[in-house]
Amino acid sequence: MQPLKLTVVKTYPIGHSMQRLILTGAGLTQERIPGNFGGLHIKLLFKKHNQEKLELPDFKDGKLYWPAADKKPVARTYSIADFDVAKKELTVDFVKHSPSGIACDFATQCSPGDDIGFSGPGLKQLINTTASNYLLVGDLSAVPAISAVLKHIPQLKNTYVYIELENLNDVEDIKEQYFSNAPSQLTFVKQEFRPTETILPMIRDLPIPSASNDWSITLAGEHQTVVDIRKYFSEKNFHKTFVYAVPYWRKDFTEEGYHEFRHETMDTVLSN
Repeated sequence: MQPLKLTVVKTYPIGHSMQRLILTGAGLTQERIPGNFGGLHIKLLFKKHNQEKLELPDFKDGKLYWPAADKKPVARTYSIADFDVAKKELTVDFVKHSPSGIACDFATQCSPGDDIGFSGPGLKQLINTTASNYLLVGDLSAVPAISAVLKHIPQLKNTYVYIELENLNDVEDIKEQYFSNAPSQLTFVKQEFRPTETILPMIRDLPIPSASNDWSITLAGEHQTVVDIRKYFSEKNFHKTFVYAVPYWRKDFTEEGYHEFRHETMDTVLSN
């Protein structure tokens, strides 16, 4: 699809750790953004620091033609937190982090009227709605997507959510902002970056049978957590149509440094 140039309508902090951007543009229609938009992946396109204006690729004959390397926008993957079809307003939430990258810098420094590029959304759903039971695991970076996905799950009583946080002092803030209508089985876990010792034992205790078509598994967030838990469900012979597993970042990697490594992980470790 033709990439769109969107405009920042509003920007404001969500709690201590997130920055929310409200974006709008003529191409944001119900035909472009489906009704089950919750958590769908999008690409946001940013001008380089030395550029005066954003330049987007042309879309012709089903192909994208990008500008020259020095003018090519920087692409980063995010998730739809919300979409107001009547106002044509798209909501995207960014984690504030240090060291920051081009996306984080834009989110915290932009002003209403600034331009940003948009591509997508990808249509791969974060849940399999044919299942009756749901497990969603993520961290702060995945909170907006998981919160949006919960709105599309019909039976929250059969839904388990595990959120890793580096600072558990943020729990009440995160609950208030994102999980006011969350299932009772919402668990916050101290993020110690040792998933086989922390969060994975909790998941093993859940009554999830092997090779089940009645459980939908959603894994997003820090690299090692996603990889280790995906491996666990592979060993339980879960078919890939019932497991969504996408790492958003990796500890000790910068935003730019993890970008290419992430694609390699998606193509090899998490492709089956």
